[in-house]
Amino acid sequence: MKIKFEKLQKAVFEKINKKKAAKAALWFCVFFLLCSMISRGIYAAALPRVKTELPAYINLTHQVKAEGKLVADKENAVYGLDGLRVERIFVEEGEKVEQGQDLLQYDLEDLKEIIEKKEIELKKLEIQIDTLRYNQGVEKETKDRQAARAKEDYAKTQSNAQTEGAWAQNDLNKARQELADFPSKEAYIEAHGGVPGTVSANELEEQWQQQKNALEQAVESSQRAADGTLRQNEDALNAAKRSLEDAAARQLKDSSPELLKLEKEVMEKEIALYKSVEEAGGILTSGYQGAVTKIVIEESGRVSDGALLFVADSSEGWKFQARIGKEDRKYVTVGDQADLSIGTDKERVSGKILSLEEDSEGETYTLLVKVDENAGNLGDTGTVTISKQEGERSVCVPLAALHQRESVKYVLVYEERQTILGSELVAVERIVDVTDSNENYASIADGFLSESEPVIISATKPVEEGDTIRLMQP
Repeated sequence: MKIKFEKLQKAVFEKINKKKAAKAALWFCVFFLLCSMISRGIYAAALPRVKTELPAYINLTHQVKAEGKLVADKENAVYGLDGLRVERIFVEEGEKVEQGQDLLQYDLEDLKEIIEKKEIELKKLEIQIDTLRYNQGVEKETKDRQAARAKEDYAKTQSNAQTEGAWAQNDLNKARQELADFPSKEAYIEAHGGVPGTVSANELEEQWQQQKNALEQAVESSQRAADGTLRQNEDALNAAKRSLEDAAARQLKDSSPELLKLEKEVMEKEIALYKSVEEAGGILTSGYQGAVTKIVIEESGRVSDGALLFVADSSEGWKFQARIGKEDRKYVTVGDQADLSIGTDKERVSGKILSLEEDSEGETYTLLVKVDENAGNLGDTGTVTISKQEGERSVCVPLAALHQRESVKYVLVYEERQTILGSELVAVERIVDVTDSNENYASIADGFLSESEPVIISATKPVEEGDTIRLMQP
């Protein structure tokens, strides 16, 4: 009995021990599994987590953005009447105006005084013109009288010269005739009863010689007198002729009356213009539709030489002006559409590129985009955006996926590998040839990358080829 009890007791204990051993083994397995899971979790947590993106098969779009402002095609200067005082200004800089809209008003009392002064000046001009015309008439009468007297003097001098010349010639002819009629020495002696060879004959010969000498001297004296009279007459005629020529000579033209007449006409037009302003109540209106860009005059200021204000012409709308860099020039073409965001409200409009001009430095270009007049106000700032697709469709990756080592460009993809810990993802470098890029994407040449291969675009830690990674959960 005792032996059976001991065997039974032993069997019970053995059964209890087996149950404990099984339970202990079970708990050991559970513990080992937990440790493995914790270890694997710690290992996985240490791996870099990466974000991937599939390449896009697209046309690469280049986008050019630039800051600028609305400008006018041209500014029209508004001029006022010189000397007037401005009493009120009805517009402000930047304000839109319509053609015929009131811009300012002149001081009417001041305008009235100016008109009165100009009318007095006009009266003075009229008096000056009348005085000059009267004096010119008197001068002409005096000139005509002098010419008539010079003509009379010349005729009288000419007549006297002829008379005196005739007298002198008669005296000369008479003296020559007396010399010619004087007898020869023999005839003279014979006529006076002289006998040759006698004393009386000798005396008669001396008398004959004295008389002949006297006659010859008379001829010579008459010749000198005739020559002197001729010279005197020539001198007198020349003097009279000069006086006649001087009296008939043209006088210097006096343009004073004509100039004063022109000045009078200008003054009359000015007075008529001032009076028209007075009739309009002193109001100056705009001849243009647009916006006031600059006001030069101030209230109570007096108009001087120059524009009072400037009005930008809006009849053909505004233009958006911006500058782009040389590197963006190839993506902008005259005639392309451009998107604009203008003003504080960022109003979005579109327009056509009108011109693109290189600046003097050659580093930037001035861009003009045609926009509608209602697209903001003159001077508003904004942003112009120009988008252009280049080339054909190709595999494109985000710029964040692109890396460069020296002159080699590459992207990181991943592949699945089997390890002692099971299946793992490993980063792999893929060298690529970049054909083009914009601010978001890079275009990859054919054959370097498949559009079905996700590329790594970010990671929680630096990743290199061969590194084990894990994907971020979407």
